[in-house]
Amino acid sequence: IQFGVTFTHNLAMVVGSLSLTIGVNTVTKSISNMGFSLGMQSIFNTIAGFNGWQMAALVGCTACAAYYVTLQVMQIVALVKAVGQSIQETVQQVQQNQAQAQGQAVAA
Repeated sequence: IQFGVTFTHNLAMVVGSLSLTIGVNTVTKSISNMGFSLGMQSIFNTIAGFNGWQMAALVGCTACAAYYVTLQVMQIVALVKAVGQSIQETVQQVQQNQAQAQGQAVAA
């Protein structure tokens, strides 16, 4: 069961990464070539012409891209929290060291 879960996760991450990259590149090129309004209209017209299997693939790839983005954002948030906590601990340690140094200076 663990192999199946890991395989599915990894597959979703790969498909999500590729889907996101291809989607962003397609939208960017379309907007660059035709302008925003015509570019988006072209994309929506293309999607409107999809058959059932193509629409199912689009939904699946979009779900994988959303999964990929969600996990990436969660990792970034965890990293920012860890960096913030590390900075806070460092500041507290410096303050403690300064207080000890001042205490020793007063005692001397």
